[in-house]
Amino acid sequence: MLSRLLVSVAALALVGIGAVMVTPRATASPVVMMIAGPTQLGGVIADPGLTVFDSLSRSPDFSIFTATLADADLSDTLTGGGDYTVFAVPDDVFHKLPPGEADKLSKPDNKSELVKFAGYHVIKGRLDSRQIFAAIAASSDEKALFRTLQGENLTFTRNGQVLQIVDASDKLIDITVADVPQANGLIYVIDHPLTPK
Repeated sequence: MLSRLLVSVAALALVGIGAVMVTPRATASPVVMMIAGPTQLGGVIADPGLTVFDSLSRSPDFSIFTATLADADLSDTLTGGGDYTVFAVPDDVFHKLPPGEADKLSKPDNKSELVKFAGYHVIKGRLDSRQIFAAIAASSDEKALFRTLQGENLTFTRNGQVLQIVDASDKLIDITVADVPQANGLIYVIDHPLTPK
């Protein structure tokens, strides 16, 4: 299960081409830029003909995240019909979970918590960054809420042209790659796991 994969945390090797990629400037403030061509997720080209789950499964940098989705019984959902937007967590940032959380999620008797955690990283439908920016701009408080499969909302905000997520623990999480197109949705890459209530 998840615990056996926590031992092998790979280095993040993301090259965003054909998606929106966020890169840090010298000031440590991120910048969003569009790059043309295919997108790589962990050194593997994201094939837009594959499903979101299959594309993430091909990358060694998302092995913990895809195992989490599979253990939470979401692999069939994310390879079947319907569109989904997935906020993928690279292996090298899973250590940012609160102390003991990864161990707790890996225990078979805590499957309901694992399902809750995994579902909090998925939104039903194809939600691209233009839609999120438009929803933020239309709101009076510069925030937009979108419901996850798990049932709770994710709050989206922006720092200039950089999209950010505020999770249920009030953690501000950067989107480092956005709008990676797949046959049944979009993949975003985030710099911290999302924590539900």
